[in-house]
Amino acid sequence: AGAAAAAAAPSGAAAVEVSSSRPADDGVALKQNASKAPVTVQNQAGWANLADKTAAAAKEGGEAGAAGGAAAIPDALWSDFEAMAQRKSEREKEREAEEAAARAAAEAKEAAALAEEQRKRDAVAEQEAAARRAEEEAEAAKKRAVEEERAKARAELDAAGQTVDMEGQREAMKEFEG
Repeated sequence: AGAAAAAAAPSGAAAVEVSSSRPADDGVALKQNASKAPVTVQNQAGWANLADKTAAAAKEGGEAGAAGGAAAIPDALWSDFEAMAQRKSEREKEREAEEAAARAAAEAKEAAALAEEQRKRDAVAEQEAAARRAEEEAEAAKKRAVEEERAKARAELDAAGQTVDMEGQREAMKEFEG
């Protein structure tokens, strides 16, 4: 089965049989890696510089060495990134401030509209109350005028002498009673 799988595999790559009951043979994996082309490093000086800094940081042991190594790396790209992040943060703060100002303006406008509406309602209520008071005063004046007229009429009647002979009336009443 292994020969058939190897024959079916494309050239340069051999099939590796792995058994679930037996561990994989490390020798086969090493042979496969040996057949691959070696890696060519593009920036040998950069890798050497990085390796030296990493080794120095390990010797110094800890964050002090790592911080020194990070500070030595040219950071124009990082500075650009930080500047963009700062601008974005500032734009976000400006947007939030503008939204807060817009909300405050809308609330002030709404409060002014509510105050105007309340003022109009109060004015209408005051006009209605004034109209009721005027109507009540007119009615009271009318009643006073009627009372004055009645009082005047009573006074005239009281001042006038009796025009009807009451004695004759009494005599006539006695006839009917008895």
